[in-house]
Amino acid sequence: MTMKSFGRIIPLQGFMLGLAGYGPSKQDGVRDLVQGQNDDEKINAIFENRSRLVKLTGVDFGFSLKEWHDHLLSVERLKRSYTHPYGWKGVEKAILAEIANPDRERLEALAEEMEQSRKI
Repeated sequence: MTMKSFGRIIPLQGFMLGLAGYGPSKQDGVRDLVQGQNDDEKINAIFENRSRLVKLTGVDFGFSLKEWHDHLLSVERLKRSYTHPYGWKGVEKAILAEIANPDRERLEALAEEMEQSRKI
């Protein structure tokens, strides 16, 4: 799929961007992914894309973007897909920026808290 902000990306790259809080652009719809404007948009994207990653990989690292990123780079078949050159430069830049984001820990904790309250 081709995204205005990232160029041509493959699904696994899109799932990771979603886990980072990116979702469809209000202006360009599914033709672009942008960072969510508020916690609700980001958390919805995080939930949806974590599920996709679990289904694809068969493992679950919760909402930890760093753990997912590290895992995808450590498993050769996943690494080839995740680092596919089409959109890798932009995807990598966005993922690393979100991992370094001081607010990321709060978002992951919020997602965890929301997941626990859904189980009750």
